[in-house]
Amino acid sequence: MMILFSFLLLRVVHTQNDWVGGSSVLGPVTNWGTSFYYVSDSLTYTTQGEIHPLKGQINYSNWVSHTIETNANIGCHSIWPADFDGDGDIDLAGWIGKANQLAFYRNDNGVFTKMNTYATVAASDWGFLSGADFNGDGRQDVVVPAGFSNTFTHQKGVKWYRNDGNFNFTPISIEPSSGTTSYARIDCQCDDIDNDGDVDLIVGTVYPWLGQPGEFLRIYKNNGSGTFSLFDSVAGNYWRSKLVDLNGDGYKDLMVGDPMTPRGIVIYFNNGTGKFNQVTSLVNGVDSIDGLGSRDFDNDGDQDITACSNRAYWFENNGTGTTYTRHTIYAGSAAEFADGACSEDMDLDGKYDLVAGFTKLAWFRQIGPDNFTAYVLDDYSSISSSTHWVVPIKIKSGCIGGGWDIVVCRQGAFMWYANNMVSGFATGWLESSVLETASQQRSFMFFGWEACLPQPNTIAFYWRGDNVASNITSKAWEGPFYAAQEIDSIALPTSPCYRFFQYKAQLLKATVVDAPVLYKVWLSDTNCLGGGIAENPITLQTELKTIGNKVLLSVNKPIEKATLSVFNIAGELVQTIYNGKLEAKTYKFSPNLPTKGIYLVVLKSNTCTKTVKLINTESSK
Repeated sequence: MMILFSFLLLRVVHTQNDWVGGSSVLGPVTNWGTSFYYVSDSLTYTTQGEIHPLKGQINYSNWVSHTIETNANIGCHSIWPADFDGDGDIDLAGWIGKANQLAFYRNDNGVFTKMNTYATVAASDWGFLSGADFNGDGRQDVVVPAGFSNTFTHQKGVKWYRNDGNFNFTPISIEPSSGTTSYARIDCQCDDIDNDGDVDLIVGTVYPWLGQPGEFLRIYKNNGSGTFSLFDSVAGNYWRSKLVDLNGDGYKDLMVGDPMTPRGIVIYFNNGTGKFNQVTSLVNGVDSIDGLGSRDFDNDGDQDITACSNRAYWFENNGTGTTYTRHTIYAGSAAEFADGACSEDMDLDGKYDLVAGFTKLAWFRQIGPDNFTAYVLDDYSSISSSTHWVVPIKIKSGCIGGGWDIVVCRQGAFMWYANNMVSGFATGWLESSVLETASQQRSFMFFGWEACLPQPNTIAFYWRGDNVASNITSKAWEGPFYAAQEIDSIALPTSPCYRFFQYKAQLLKATVVDAPVLYKVWLSDTNCLGGGIAENPITLQTELKTIGNKVLLSVNKPIEKATLSVFNIAGELVQTIYNGKLEAKTYKFSPNLPTKGIYLVVLKSNTCTKTVKLINTESSK
């Protein structure tokens, strides 16, 4: 991706945040794109959005189970992972349905402590909770429907629990719990369905097992601050639902797992306003869907579908979201893995795998599109239990930590399974393609990165430039420059000017259980200064303090007209903090920065342009 913006001198920011397209692209290229590089050694580049060291040793069956809570009142409900206290690790919300409770558990590096509990709409035997930031305050909230009762008399109502911080929550009704109904509110899905910037809600209703259709699926739009209005409904039967963009138009579509035959999976396209119209049903011998998920299973750029009934499948999207090719993952006849259908790259080999459960828990390693190996992690049939809810999530602290762990709600217990497959990582490196920055020579300004750095491990960066593309690979590397911060950059010499640029990232010796991960690199350059522009002796410096970010500008000689502005690294103007005459004195400014990250503070006048980097470590919320 290449983004342009103008100061007095033209600045360009080149960004790379993906390498999945593979190697052997020397270039020169006019931008890094989002897919390729030149050459690497001992790095995994096929995980979208990151590169990390290859595993030195791996045991696919090496998992360790941990019990969060045993409780006879835990039924076939669900457990929702999120960082509720903002400390950087994943906590849990668990629905103890038979006791009419929503419980919250704080995570301290894999050790969970039960914090507060809150009453839910009603005691119930079945239901699936969800969560998101509903009121835009930066905290993760939770939403719980009334659920399904085995007595077939169901309470109305849906509540969201506003996170007030430090595991304090305020229950707020979305649908009042007034009276009973034959149709249970059982499933909640949260996402922005109309692209207006806030999180909306879809609630599925069901009357299972009796062969009757559900009442309808309710669509609630967020009014912007966490209050909801019923917007639309879709008739049908809805046991499991997922929101995902299946046709690539930028709007979240709806796919539903119907527990009643013969529809199986039903797909509805979003028309852009949050209304959904049915476009297809995937039957193909798949009915009584109890698990539903979505990922780009074949890495072709569109979202595929995973589903579990008595068997496990993935459906290959033809690119339009309307037709699919079915692939079998598991062909057993018993309902051992009838639920879950969650897809993540469990072994970090660049291919999505499947996690599923019911009477057993397993992950299915993808060898190829029609080749999977099952690794059974637990057998619940021996204790007359089963699970309807499995979630791959990274519970342990660190960058990789061995990969994806698994959270499970089974009858009688909340559990998590630690992924201990990886026992060592290699040190590896990657060289970028040669980047042609422009048709003319340019002055390099900053080279930056976003990464995860488990101490004491780090990433060493190198760079080189030249005016002849064929010469660049024979030039010596400048560096190393070690990444001390996870979001940072280094200033590059503005002279001499070059047309071509190449970087090298070396992910240095990893610990046994974790390794560095690189998410993004970027280069900014500007018109060739050539060292020949006379500038006033102006000192511009940034100063970061715990009370906020300060910009200090010391002016030795008056400047008749100057502008001081803040840009993000995408080249977008964030704020103009001064415009006018500058006297010979020291100025102090406090820019209003919306998010954490790297910014560029730019002073421009008729005599000079000065640029410094500012790293904002504080959130605006």
